[in-house]
Amino acid sequence: MGLAELKAKRLEKLASEPAGAPRAAPAMDRQVKVRLLTPRLALNAAGLLLVVAVAVYWTLHAGRNSVRVERSHLTLATVSEGTFRDYIPVTGAVQAETTVYLDVAQGGQVEERLVEEGATVHQGEPLVRFRNTALELQVTAQEAQLAESLFQLSSVGLQMQDSRLQHQRDLTTMDAAIIDSERRLARLRPLLADGFVKRADFEDEESTLKRYREERAAIAEARALDLRAQADQTRQLNDALAQLERNHRIAQHNLEDLVVRAPIDGQLTTLDAEIGSSKSPGQHIGQIDREGAFKVSAPVDEFYLGRIVTGQEAEADIEGRAWRLAVFKIHPEVKNRQFSVDLRFQANPPASLRRGQSVQMRLEIGEPSHGLVVENGPFYDDTGGRWVFVVAPGGQRADKRTVSLGRHTPQSVEILSGLMAGERVVISSTADFRDLDTLDITGGSNP
Repeated sequence: MGLAELKAKRLEKLASEPAGAPRAAPAMDRQVKVRLLTPRLALNAAGLLLVVAVAVYWTLHAGRNSVRVERSHLTLATVSEGTFRDYIPVTGAVQAETTVYLDVAQGGQVEERLVEEGATVHQGEPLVRFRNTALELQVTAQEAQLAESLFQLSSVGLQMQDSRLQHQRDLTTMDAAIIDSERRLARLRPLLADGFVKRADFEDEESTLKRYREERAAIAEARALDLRAQADQTRQLNDALAQLERNHRIAQHNLEDLVVRAPIDGQLTTLDAEIGSSKSPGQHIGQIDREGAFKVSAPVDEFYLGRIVTGQEAEADIEGRAWRLAVFKIHPEVKNRQFSVDLRFQANPPASLRRGQSVQMRLEIGEPSHGLVVENGPFYDDTGGRWVFVVAPGGQRADKRTVSLGRHTPQSVEILSGLMAGERVVISSTADFRDLDTLDITGGSNP
């Protein structure tokens, strides 16, 4: 039977069935139960989920570069609140706070060395004795001149005494002659009235009395002049003698300066005076340091000249303990692009401290400030303080974040913005990660 015949019979059968009558199911047909999840549908759903996951990952990590890094290769530090102290590391040398230099006053040849370097000396103790023949001869000549002046003054004094005595004798003689003449005139005056004496004899006696009086006046005037002249001469001689005595004392003092003595109590740290050597006046031959009082002198870069004032503090680790110091003197003179400061211990210095010892210090150059700080590390130089890698809470990832970092010291960095207390950052070198956005941390445990 052909296909056309089968179609014709089926059409006839359909035409013979009443309208609206239920159609019997063919003997070969059976009811099929519909399935909700088919393999095709599952495959389509899995593909859709994969697309969505890729889209989400791309949305979250679009353009972000990352690299896997072993935890052991990273150094982490926690941001915390604290006091930031801005300081610079300096190295100072221990020196005596009080140092007195020994200089040669007169010069000469070293005759005797009485102490050695390192000895403890007391004020006034002789240290070195010099010999200066020219100075000794000069002192001897001045002593002879002084003796001669004393003799001369004594001789002049005797002469003036003799002159005063002679004037006194002359005045006494003239006073006696005047008295005798007055007596004779007194006897002749009544005789002249009675005519027993010639007027010429009386007048002669009057002339004699007048001459005696004139001579006495002349002697008195000469005596006054001599007294004034002798007073002036005596004053000049006394002035000359006083000057000679001053010169003699100076010469004696110069002789005493041939012995160099300790000006203070302390330790004789240096002494350059070998027996037989010659030293010039003013030449430095040693120094004495007062014991128990030390200072630390440190060179500082000239960049900080305007940021350091007296009273600023520093800290040094000596004998396993932190010691506080304070700047008490600034030497503004710049040499080799550096100036120096002197610091004094705020408490009694360590017992083991010795002159010349080097001391590592942290010299503060600003006022302390309270805020967020983090330990310093190579990351600061690598990033310039503009960004850091911040570790995620799980510790498996570190993301780059823009931050603002302020002042820094070898120990800590001041945080201005971009971080919060408790966050951890990578402080080891990040030079190899500057073009990355994420570090996938692997290995080790969560620190």
